[in-house]
Amino acid sequence: MHQTENQLRPFPKELPQTNFFLDAIVNTVDALVVVIDRSGHIVLFNHACEVATGYKFDQVQDQPFWKLFIIPEEQDSFEAYFKFDGGPRVPNKRENVWLTKSGCQEMIAWSNTVLHDDQDRMTFVVATGLIITERKHAEEALQAAEHNYRSMFENALDGIFQTTRAGHYLRANSALARIYGYETPDELIETLHDIKQQLYVDPRRRAEFVRLMRMHGCVTGFEAQIYRRDGKIIWITEDARAVYDAADTLQYYEGHVQDITHRKSLEAEKENLLAEALERADHDPLTGLLNHRAFHKRYQEETARALREGTPLAVAVMDLDNFKFFNDAYGHAVGDDVLRRVAETLLNGCRPYDTLARFGGDEFALLMPNTTLGEATALTTRLRKKLASTGYRPLNLESPIPLTLSAGLAVFPEDGEEKQIVLEAADVRLMRTKTGGSDDDSIESLRELLLHSHQGFLMLDALVTAVDNKDRYTRRHSEDVMRYAIQIASDLNLDKHAQHTLQVAALLHDVGKIGVPDRILRKPGLLTDEEIDAIRQHPMMGAVIVGAVPGFEETLEAIRHHHERWDGKGYPLGLAGCEVPLPARIMAVADAYSAMTMDRPYRQGKLPEDALRILLLGSGSQWDPDCVAAFQQSFIRLNIDLDRDKAAHTVD
Repeated sequence: MHQTENQLRPFPKELPQTNFFLDAIVNTVDALVVVIDRSGHIVLFNHACEVATGYKFDQVQDQPFWKLFIIPEEQDSFEAYFKFDGGPRVPNKRENVWLTKSGCQEMIAWSNTVLHDDQDRMTFVVATGLIITERKHAEEALQAAEHNYRSMFENALDGIFQTTRAGHYLRANSALARIYGYETPDELIETLHDIKQQLYVDPRRRAEFVRLMRMHGCVTGFEAQIYRRDGKIIWITEDARAVYDAADTLQYYEGHVQDITHRKSLEAEKENLLAEALERADHDPLTGLLNHRAFHKRYQEETARALREGTPLAVAVMDLDNFKFFNDAYGHAVGDDVLRRVAETLLNGCRPYDTLARFGGDEFALLMPNTTLGEATALTTRLRKKLASTGYRPLNLESPIPLTLSAGLAVFPEDGEEKQIVLEAADVRLMRTKTGGSDDDSIESLRELLLHSHQGFLMLDALVTAVDNKDRYTRRHSEDVMRYAIQIASDLNLDKHAQHTLQVAALLHDVGKIGVPDRILRKPGLLTDEEIDAIRQHPMMGAVIVGAVPGFEETLEAIRHHHERWDGKGYPLGLAGCEVPLPARIMAVADAYSAMTMDRPYRQGKLPEDALRILLLGSGSQWDPDCVAAFQQSFIRLNIDLDRDKAAHTVD
């Protein structure tokens, strides 16, 4: 044999050139060594091959190697190599799969040397190989991981980026390009050279971003306004981190971006609605006058000024006489029109620096700064005469009906050094000339406690007043619900804290009706499906409003779910059984009893025993049977005078 395609090094003369010596070398190396003759038959097969394939040399000797080791689909091509007339053309290097005796596949990288005789005919192929199966699997896994990462990077819904600290984009995915209004990531990278100036509406936000990254190495939920390519401004939120090398040198920032413009729009809308609600909370929607809450705020300001300046402050509490007549005889639309006429007449008769407010229903209040009792008496007398001369003439009535007003007067600090005492004095004086009962001391005490312990209660109570101004039933109904709910809670052995929470929730449970149109709240007939849906929004709206005020979190379950039913047919979520929180189950019974027994403009309330009978019939279906049973016990224990109530209803 002579030198071949792969030049062989001379065999060292000092080494013994014997078969024994060559066999020792071939069978001690880790590489696979196979020698094949020109017909493809195996003539040498070292120990490493035996270990790798599971065959012994005597099992493969003189066998065509492709029959033993090559997968079936490639056997024909290998056989064709060795049947070629010009002799086989074996490549110097090749990777292919070999089958083991057990049927497993091993990927092997071969290096081949072809030996020729003196006539340049191929005599043998000497092949050495390394098993690269694990390496191949690792490469394939790496390629799959890279493919998956690339797929996630390109198909992610969030924008993904890498930027330099100076604000140059290194990488960006399609989602980021789409968010920023670019056709492709490449276009974005080529166009945006300075994020701070080109992207951020307020460059100081980019500076703040960099400051936070330097301080913490990351940011979460970082919000900013940015310019899209078309100039449109959108809101984004970013989560990002700083990436450092082994030498702790900053390499780049990377992170992801979400377009939160829609969310911001909803938040702004919510804020506007809350601002409108707060504005409505200051003004009576029917008359446009200041309401109960706003009056007290102004009262506080005026008493403080009276003390500073040493001047008197007169307070008048006024009530429209026989207002029920207008509602009963002509309907509530006429009644509302009367209230508007009264408010307009009183406002026109007041001095520019006086403060007129509607306290609720047909009651008004007037603050008269720097005014003595005699001056206040003269002013209220003038207002009463002006109102009486104005009157109100319903349609088809020739002469107007006179409008009369009762008033109670007090002066600060003459009638008391505390503003509340002065207001109570005016109210007591009014009570001498008007029909009605005194307030429940326990409820007023609770309100006073909440006003002093929870800063936001004043606003919530004002919203209840605003609802009461729309639907006069609301405040008394809430107070009744509180009393009945506490009776039930006491019989169920709820602790004092739970009972207090229930009291507060009862007072506020209908605050969500501030968002229900007046025409629906006061509608005397059956409601349409659309109107019913509007009414059914009030528990959720109430929970949102109360939840916005710190300190009332424990009341939210009762407010949100007081219209759920035991059988799951209630609203807003259709909860059933014990899924409904216990405070809400208690309030559902109290709310139903109050609603059934109260007189409304369009119907007379049920007798107490009839309302109790309905509760018992609905026990286990509409209401929690334990809560109904507890209410029944309270009903019996308190020895409600049914005959007296029945007589009262008959007189009414």
